[in-house]
Amino acid sequence: MGAGVGVGVVQIRGGRMSRSVSVPSEVTQVVYTTLEQDNDDEDNWIWDDFIASLKAEAQAKIAGMEECDVWVDREDHAILQNSHALLGVSEYCGLVSVWIRPNKNFVPQSDADELAQALECNNIPLAKIVEAANGTVLRHVATFSNGEAVYERSQP
Repeated sequence: MGAGVGVGVVQIRGGRMSRSVSVPSEVTQVVYTTLEQDNDDEDNWIWDDFIASLKAEAQAKIAGMEECDVWVDREDHAILQNSHALLGVSEYCGLVSVWIRPNKNFVPQSDADELAQALECNNIPLAKIVEAANGTVLRHVATFSNGEAVYERSQP
Protein backbone atom coordinates (compact mmCIF):
# COMPACT_ATOMS: atom_id res chain seq x y z
CA MET A 1 0.00 0.00 0.00
CA GLY A 2 2.35 2.74 -1.16
CA ALA A 3 1.41 6.36 -1.62
CA GLY A 4 0.22 7.10 -5.11
CA VAL A 5 -1.03 9.92 -7.21
CA GLY A 6 -4.52 9.94 -8.65
CA VAL A 7 -5.79 12.39 -11.22
CA GLY A 8 -4.66 15.69 -9.70
CA VAL A 9 -5.18 14.45 -6.15
CA VAL A 10 -2.71 12.66 -3.92
CA GLN A 11 -3.98 9.49 -2.28
CA ILE A 12 -2.13 8.75 0.92
CA ARG A 13 -1.02 5.28 2.01
CA GLY A 14 -3.70 3.55 4.02
CA GLY A 15 -6.53 4.92 1.91
CA ARG A 16 -8.89 7.36 3.55
CA MET A 17 -7.73 9.53 6.41
CA SER A 18 -9.98 10.75 9.19
CA ARG A 19 -7.58 13.60 9.85
CA SER A 20 -4.60 15.25 8.23
CA VAL A 21 -0.96 15.86 9.06
CA SER A 22 -0.26 18.25 11.89
CA VAL A 23 1.09 21.77 11.45
CA PRO A 24 2.04 23.73 14.58
CA SER A 25 0.61 27.13 15.39
CA GLU A 26 2.38 30.31 14.32
CA VAL A 27 4.00 28.83 11.20
CA THR A 28 4.95 31.33 8.53
CA GLN A 29 5.32 28.71 5.78
CA VAL A 30 4.32 25.10 5.28
CA VAL A 31 5.04 22.77 2.37
CA TYR A 32 3.63 19.27 2.00
CA THR A 33 5.22 16.21 0.47
CA THR A 34 4.64 12.49 0.49
CA LEU A 35 7.13 9.72 1.10
CA GLU A 36 6.51 6.78 -1.19
CA GLN A 37 7.46 3.35 0.07
CA ASP A 38 6.54 -0.15 -0.98
CA ASN A 39 6.37 -1.75 2.47
CA ASP A 40 6.70 -0.95 6.14
CA ASP A 41 10.26 -2.33 6.29
CA GLU A 42 11.42 0.58 4.15
CA ASP A 43 9.70 3.24 6.28
CA ASN A 44 12.62 3.96 8.61
CA TRP A 45 15.37 4.28 6.03
CA ILE A 46 13.20 6.32 3.66
CA TRP A 47 12.30 8.67 6.53
CA ASP A 48 15.92 8.91 7.71
CA ASP A 49 17.14 9.57 4.15
CA PHE A 50 14.49 12.28 3.66
CA ILE A 51 15.40 13.99 6.96
CA ALA A 52 19.13 13.88 6.11
CA SER A 53 18.46 15.36 2.64
CA LEU A 54 16.15 18.01 4.08
CA LYS A 55 18.74 19.05 6.66
CA ALA A 56 21.51 19.24 4.06
CA GLU A 57 19.41 21.30 1.64
CA ALA A 58 18.19 23.67 4.36
CA GLN A 59 21.64 24.17 5.85
CA ALA A 60 23.00 24.98 2.39
CA LYS A 61 20.28 27.59 1.75
CA ILE A 62 19.63 29.13 5.19
CA ALA A 63 22.37 30.90 7.12
CA GLY A 64 23.22 29.61 10.58
CA MET A 65 20.91 26.57 10.61
CA GLU A 66 22.05 24.01 13.16
CA GLU A 67 20.56 20.67 14.14
CA CYS A 68 18.15 20.62 17.04
CA ASP A 69 15.71 18.16 18.58
CA VAL A 70 12.72 20.18 19.81
CA TRP A 71 9.11 18.98 19.98
CA VAL A 72 6.88 22.00 19.38
CA ASP A 73 3.63 20.14 19.97
CA ARG A 74 2.90 16.42 20.33
CA GLU A 75 3.37 15.72 16.61
CA ASP A 76 5.58 18.59 15.40
CA HIS A 77 9.34 18.04 15.50
CA ALA A 78 11.81 20.88 14.90
CA ILE A 79 14.99 19.46 13.35
CA LEU A 80 16.92 22.67 12.54
CA GLN A 81 17.12 26.12 14.05
CA ASN A 82 18.94 29.40 13.80
CA SER A 83 18.46 32.48 15.95
CA HIS A 84 15.34 33.51 14.00
CA ALA A 85 13.57 30.34 12.87
CA LEU A 86 12.75 26.71 13.55
CA LEU A 87 12.43 24.28 10.64
CA GLY A 88 10.44 21.18 11.43
CA VAL A 89 8.52 18.20 10.15
CA SER A 90 5.32 16.38 10.98
CA GLU A 91 4.16 13.09 9.42
CA TYR A 92 0.88 11.19 9.19
CA CYS A 93 0.26 8.14 6.97
CA GLY A 94 3.11 9.06 4.61
CA LEU A 95 2.05 12.70 4.25
CA VAL A 96 4.68 15.11 5.57
CA SER A 97 4.41 18.78 6.43
CA VAL A 98 7.66 20.73 6.46
CA TRP A 99 7.27 24.04 8.22
CA ILE A 100 9.01 27.21 9.37
CA ARG A 101 8.04 29.14 12.46
CA PRO A 102 9.69 31.91 14.45
CA ASN A 103 12.17 30.76 17.09
CA LYS A 104 10.56 31.68 20.41
CA ASN A 105 14.01 31.80 22.06
CA PHE A 106 14.92 34.85 19.94
CA VAL A 107 14.65 38.08 21.94
CA PRO A 108 14.64 41.11 19.63
CA GLN A 109 16.60 44.09 20.92
CA SER A 110 14.97 46.52 18.50
CA ASP A 111 12.23 46.86 15.90
CA ALA A 112 14.87 46.09 13.27
CA ASP A 113 15.62 42.74 14.95
CA GLU A 114 11.93 41.87 14.98
CA LEU A 115 11.64 42.82 11.31
CA ALA A 116 14.72 40.72 10.46
CA GLN A 117 13.11 37.68 12.11
CA ALA A 118 9.84 38.17 10.22
CA LEU A 119 11.63 38.67 6.91
CA GLU A 120 13.78 35.58 7.34
CA CYS A 121 10.86 33.33 8.32
CA ASN A 122 8.82 34.51 5.33
CA ASN A 123 11.62 34.47 2.75
CA ILE A 124 13.15 31.04 3.30
CA PRO A 125 12.82 29.11 0.00
CA LEU A 126 11.02 26.22 1.71
CA ALA A 127 9.36 24.76 -1.40
CA LYS A 128 12.73 24.64 -3.21
CA ILE A 129 14.35 22.98 -0.19
CA VAL A 130 11.64 20.28 -0.03
CA GLU A 131 11.71 19.78 -3.79
CA ALA A 132 15.49 19.28 -3.73
CA ALA A 133 15.24 16.87 -0.78
CA ASN A 134 12.33 14.78 -2.09
CA GLY A 135 11.26 15.91 -5.55
CA THR A 136 7.55 16.17 -4.77
CA VAL A 137 5.87 19.32 -3.47
CA LEU A 138 2.16 19.21 -2.70
CA ARG A 139 -0.36 22.01 -2.27
CA HIS A 140 -3.16 21.73 0.28
CA VAL A 141 -6.37 22.21 -1.70
CA ALA A 142 -9.11 21.75 0.88
CA THR A 143 -10.20 19.98 4.05
CA PHE A 144 -13.62 18.33 4.29
CA SER A 145 -15.77 18.56 7.40
CA ASN A 146 -14.76 15.01 8.39
CA GLY A 147 -11.11 16.12 8.56
CA GLU A 148 -10.03 14.43 5.31
CA ALA A 149 -7.74 16.71 3.33
CA VAL A 150 -7.08 16.98 -0.40
CA TYR A 151 -3.64 17.75 -1.86
CA GLU A 152 -2.39 18.18 -5.41
CA ARG A 153 1.07 18.33 -6.93
CA SER A 154 2.35 21.88 -6.89
CA GLN A 155 3.26 23.32 -10.27
CA PRO A 156 6.90 24.45 -10.62
